[in-house]
Amino acid sequence: MIGSLEDAERWYRSVRSLAHYTQRLAKLWDRDEIAGVLGRDNRLRDVTAADLHDKAATVLEDLDDLAVLVLFSVFEATVRARTEADVDREMADLQHPAVLAAVKALKDAIRNGGFAKVMAAYGAMGNDLTEQVNQVRKFRNWVAHGRRGAPENNVEPDHAVERLRRYLNLTRLTKVEMGRATRQSSPE
Repeated sequence: MIGSLEDAERWYRSVRSLAHYTQRLAKLWDRDEIAGVLGRDNRLRDVTAADLHDKAATVLEDLDDLAVLVLFSVFEATVRARTEADVDREMADLQHPAVLAAVKALKDAIRNGGFAKVMAAYGAMGNDLTEQVNQVRKFRNWVAHGRRGAPENNVEPDHAVERLRRYLNLTRLTKVEMGRATRQSSPE
């Protein structure tokens, strides 16, 4: 299960490695010593080297874009969960009905509202880093909505991970991942 930025990065690197391994296997596929063994396997006997190579190429063709989509989606869920946990912690002692209603509306906006607005609350972290994360967000949106037209910018998975990780490390948020909440220490 992908529940953290680290899990998403591990998924991306695993799929990428498997696709490259498959391309290498395709180069060996038709050797007599391998073909004999594969011929006895019900699932592999009809697979050709060209099939392997083409399927791996298909995976690799879209993998980087899809990885950015997954990486940013996990990042967004993490930021939303951490922000909501912080609101819960900060507002735990409130009892006034009007304030509780406002907190409920705030939490709904955190869960379901535009993510750019959630990030805007952390704007003091630095415009450059926020803009770099927004570039990843825009690229993710371009991928998620069918990659129509040219992207505003091109974001590679390694750059996305680095930017998103820096953003998460700079935020002073309650650490909430995989359903567990713990306090993240942060220098003053």
